[in-house]
Amino acid sequence: MIRLNVIGQNEKNQTDDLLRAHALFLSMLVIVGICAITVTLLVIGRAYLNIRLTSATDELASTKIVTPAGETLPVLELTKRVNAQLAVLKTQLTAFQFDTVLIDLGTATPDGVTLTAVSIETKGNTLNIQGFASSRNDVPLFEAGLKQLPYLENVSLQSNLNERTHLAITGTA
Repeated sequence: MIRLNVIGQNEKNQTDDLLRAHALFLSMLVIVGICAITVTLLVIGRAYLNIRLTSATDELASTKIVTPAGETLPVLELTKRVNAQLAVLKTQLTAFQFDTVLIDLGTATPDGVTLTAVSIETKGNTLNIQGFASSRNDVPLFEAGLKQLPYLENVSLQSNLNERTHLAITGTA
């Protein structure tokens, strides 16, 4: 006797749906596994890098540097000194404000001198002034007035002797 199992269309659809669900479940399981492995590797990698960074920082902190003055200092001490010097420089730079410079230039400029350009170069902390004087006598008066300004050093005048009225003055703060 021959026995045939005939699967109806409805049962076949149920079997196909069950196989698709099983495949989807396995795919999701693989994705979750990959994510778990990735997170684990990231955590381990970060911990390793933190250990290496701490070790490198400790090694750097114990490194000594010879300064131009001949002192041998640990890097951290040298860093503190440099930061303190930078703070002083920052204070000095903010003290050298353009509005104050213009007011002081107004009081230091004799009546016979006309300024045509004033600029500040922050790189060299240099003040450049250009202008004209009505007579040669006004030039040294103007230069003397600039030398009285507390924030200007190295005031130098470059005037064209052929054109007695041309002024170009540079000073550093």
